[in-house]
Amino acid sequence: KFTNIIKWDIANYIKNNNLPKLQTYLESIVIKLEGMHNIKFTLQFIQFVKDYQSNTIKDNFNVFKIGNSKLPFLNFSTLPIITCEGAGDCKNWCYSLKAWRYPSAFYLQARNTLLMNKFGIIEDQFDKIINLPKFRKLDKIDFRLYVDGDFKTLKDCLNWFNLMKVYPKVKFYGYSKSFGILSKLTNYNFPSNYKLNISNGSKYDSNLELLQVIQNLP
Repeated sequence: KFTNIIKWDIANYIKNNNLPKLQTYLESIVIKLEGMHNIKFTLQFIQFVKDYQSNTIKDNFNVFKIGNSKLPFLNFSTLPIITCEGAGDCKNWCYSLKAWRYPSAFYLQARNTLLMNKFGIIEDQFDKIINLPKFRKLDKIDFRLYVDGDFKTLKDCLNWFNLMKVYPKVKFYGYSKSFGILSKLTNYNFPSNYKLNISNGSKYDSNLELLQVIQNLP
């Protein structure tokens, strides 16, 4: 079975950026998996990890989700907890882990977590999806950044904020607990099309001075 233990093993290899061992691990577990979807998406991810290491990533996957009746907007996710710089008590009740029941959702998060280190691919994919006919004709596009996961590094923040400034008609918003990172941007010129929502359950919840700094951000 595709157990949570296996998924956490995969997540931790990604967290530690140990891709050779990740590939070896995936190849060892795929032959033991049951269920067509578990095997299918694991094989696809093995190929992605191989392509990632050889810098030959093929443009044959989705980075963004267009949305559904529950989440009716464009959105982006990474692996929860391991990318959440400010994770605290929320680790005990993280709703994002429920998506791991579906191998497609888990591997999308895993792939996107790796792609944050190759942000140019994310930028290219974003430009393509924004210019699809259904979006190109709109005056405003709603986009939720990090339905799952969060800002992991200051570089991640700046990559996203620089992208936002290029697409003013896209209205970005998201919840974050990465207050340690965001607090370094007090003098930063935030994109006007980004709305930051403070999320509780972080390891900084008792740091009133830091929370005051965050509350004064856009």
